[in-house]
This record gives sequence, C-alpha cells and structure tokens, in this order.
Amino acid sequence: MPLQQALNDFSATIAAKPNLSDSDLLSKFPEFNNDPSLLQSAKDYAVTASSGKYSTTDALNSKFPEFFGAPSGVNAPAKQNFAITPEVQLNNYPS
Repeated sequence: MPLQQALNDFSATIAAKPNLSDSDLLSKFPEFNNDPSLLQSAKDYAVTASSGKYSTTDALNSKFPEFFGAPSGVNAPAKQNFAITPEVQLNNYPS
C-alpha cells in the first residue's frame, strides 16, 4: 500500500479505535517497519491532519520528512571541515 494511503488509513483507524495498542497498530500497518518512532510520527501525523491547520496534503506532508523526505528546494546544510592549526590557536588566544 502506498505510504500516503497507509497514513490516511492509520488516521481513520485510530479515530475509530483509539484504544488499540501500539503492537496492534504496528501489526496492522507493516509500512511502519515495526519502528516505534515511525508509529509515533504516524500518530503525530494523524493529529496534525485532523487539526485542519494545513489546507493541502502537500503542506501537511512537508511537515513530516520522516515519511516524505525534505521539501523540494530545501538542501541539507553543507558540511564544513575546520582544522585547528597552531596559527589559529595563537591568533585566538593571547600569549
């Protein structure tokens, strides 16, 4: 099942049966790979979706990179390598 459909079904399931245990939910939704952190994210997704704060599914999904990746146009910060040389140490600290 595509992930979007799984999240929609998950939201409907926990709304209809709020007392299901985490183990029951993980067995019903193998898309979460038996991962408790993804299950928590799915619960957060369901609450956020029902809040009505986001007018489109794309806007909602952009808040959940663990499911849908980083929003388009957003790049991870560049990794910077810094070396501490004797010159840097001498320039930063008075003798």
